[in-house]
Amino acid sequence: MISKRKLGILLLLSITTSVFVGCSNENTLMKKDTWTVKELKTQKEIKYELLDESVLNEGEMKSWYEKASKEKGVHSKTDKEYTYIVIADGKKFTTGYGIELFDVRKVNKEIVVGYNVVEPEKNTSIEEKESYPHMILRIKAEDGKIVGKKIKEK
Repeated sequence: MISKRKLGILLLLSITTSVFVGCSNENTLMKKDTWTVKELKTQKEIKYELLDESVLNEGEMKSWYEKASKEKGVHSKTDKEYTYIVIADGKKFTTGYGIELFDVRKVNKEIVVGYNVVEPEKNTSIEEKESYPHMILRIKAEDGKIVGKKIKEK
């Protein structure tokens, strides 16, 4: 029969191992450039709101948005109430591109934005015209680095 002391030590070791493995898995996940939908969905959900540029006031926020929407990457700016996030794919020479948002999640102290760039369909008519595919959203102001992760469907 196992004594209470041995049982306590085993329980402590079990908890310590679980915490270590959990943190280790999150650190490994954060090092990956591309995630699966399943990997993204296992993280803590953050509510977000998709926006139209018309909700941005003139001034600093509007000029930040105009610049960020043309530069490839995931950009963020925080005011007193919200963190605004722009996902942009940079300059394209045809129309038909877009951004698909999968979700916004929190991993440790980082805020992960899971997205994909949508390319024009093969049989779709496109124009040879400069375009800047992008999307803007906001979350409640929260501490944490904003990190973009491309999502693969499987």
